[in-house]
Amino acid sequence: MIKVYVPTDNDNIDAYFNTKEASNDVSKINKKELDQIISLSLGNQFSDYEIIFENRSDGQYIIVETDLDKKWITLSADYTIKPGDTGSTNAYFAQFIPMAIAEYYLDQTVKHKSMELYLKGTTHNRAKTKAQQIYYRLAKTVGIKILNEFEFSTDIRRSIAFPFESIEEWKKARNQVSSTNRGNKPSYVIENDNSYVFYGKTFGANGRESIFILYVLANLALKEDKKIFLYEVTDNGTFAFESSTNEENQKFKRVLKDLNVVYYADSITYVENEEYENLSDENRDARYQAEFMRNLLYKYNCKRGDDGNVVLASNGKPVIVDDTKRCYLCHCDIQNLIIASHIHRVCDINKLEIPFKERRAMAVDGDNGLWLCSNHDKLFEYGLIYFENDKMIISDKLNEKQKRFVKSITFNTPKEEIEEKFAMVAEESEPYILDNSFHIDEKDYNESMHNYLEIHKNRVLK
Repeated sequence: MIKVYVPTDNDNIDAYFNTKEASNDVSKINKKELDQIISLSLGNQFSDYEIIFENRSDGQYIIVETDLDKKWITLSADYTIKPGDTGSTNAYFAQFIPMAIAEYYLDQTVKHKSMELYLKGTTHNRAKTKAQQIYYRLAKTVGIKILNEFEFSTDIRRSIAFPFESIEEWKKARNQVSSTNRGNKPSYVIENDNSYVFYGKTFGANGRESIFILYVLANLALKEDKKIFLYEVTDNGTFAFESSTNEENQKFKRVLKDLNVVYYADSITYVENEEYENLSDENRDARYQAEFMRNLLYKYNCKRGDDGNVVLASNGKPVIVDDTKRCYLCHCDIQNLIIASHIHRVCDINKLEIPFKERRAMAVDGDNGLWLCSNHDKLFEYGLIYFENDKMIISDKLNEKQKRFVKSITFNTPKEEIEEKFAMVAEESEPYILDNSFHIDEKDYNESMHNYLEIHKNRVLK
C-alpha cells in the first residue's frame, strides 16, 4: 500500500491541497494535483494511496512511501496564484528544501531513499531566471530529481540539464549571473589548497538558502577530498548554529558535521586552536585565517560608489560583489595560487607584548593584508619587493634581469587592458612591461595600511 504523508499546517501546501479541511474530511483533499505528483514520482505505477496528515508547518514537502521506497518531495512556491506577486528568488524553493534534506539525510529507514522537486507556477518569470536555473542545477548535483522540468522551454531544459561537477564551476556560473546585479550575496566561498571557507548566514530566508548551497558544496568537496569551513556570519549578534536551541537548526548542524563541514562563528573571541581555553594570553596564536580572509574580501572585493567609498549593506557591512581571489599585483585569479598574505607577519604580531585582543585585531585586519599569487607572496615575504609609502620598490638584491622579470609580472593596468596588450605582443620573445612602477590604489591605501607597510619595510631592510 502506498502512503502519502501531508502536512496540515503549511500554508502553501494547504493552498495547493486544502489540507486543513481535508484533515477532518479526506474527501475534501485536492486529489487531482496530488495524483499528478505521485504519478510523476512513481511513473503511473499506482492505483490508490492512503493519505496520512502530519501536524507540521516547517518543511514544504510531502513524503511518498511504498514497500521499497521513501521519497521526500519538496513543492515550490507558486507566484501565479496572486496577480502581481513577484516573489523572491530563494523563496521559490531554495529556502524550503533544506528541511526535506535534513529529514531525508537523518531518516534511518532501510528503504531506498530519494529526494524530488515539484515546481509550481513554472510559467512565472521568477521560475525561469538565470539565478533560478543555477538552483535547479544545484538540486541535480545532489541527485534531486525535478519531476516536471518538461514544462520549461527547450532552452531552459538544456541550461539545467547537467549537475555541477565542481565548486569552481558553480562559483563561475553564479558570478556570471551576478555580474549584472551588483547586490550583496547572502554567501560567498574562498578556496584554499585543502579546504573551502563558506561565509554565510544560517538563519532566516537567506540562511535557508545558505544551508541548501552548503549541503551541495559539502558533497562536491568530499569528491575533492577537501573540508569545508562554515564561517557563520552574525546578524545583530545572533548565530543560528552557535546559540539556537531550535530543533531544526540542530538537525542542519548534524547533517553538515557528517559531511565534514567544520563550524566557525563570526567572532573575534573564537579561535582555531582547540586548546585555546587552556592557554595563557601570551601563548595564544592571534592567527585566524577565516576572519582575515573575510576582511580581505571586505577591503578588496567590495562594491564602491562613484565617489570611491565602500557601499554598505543594511547590516552595516561592505557589499561583496565577487568572491574570486585575485593577486593585487598581477590580477592572477587561479584560486589555488592566491594567498591571503599578511603585511605585518602573524609570527611577529604574536611576539608583541600587548593584550591578546589587540594582537588578534591586527592579525585579522584587512589593512594588514593583500591577495597575492605564489610568486608575489614569496617576493614580498623575502623582501625582494617592498613599499615606500604607496610605491612598490624592487630590492637591489636582484640583478637587472631578475628586476625586469618582476616588472613584467607586476602592473597597475586594469585586467581587461592587460589581456588586450598581451594578445598584441603574444608572438614577441621579450616579456612586455606594462608599467615602470606599481602604486597601491588610492582607494585602498590609508594610514593603517601605511603603518603595516612600514613595519614590513623595516623588517626586510634589516
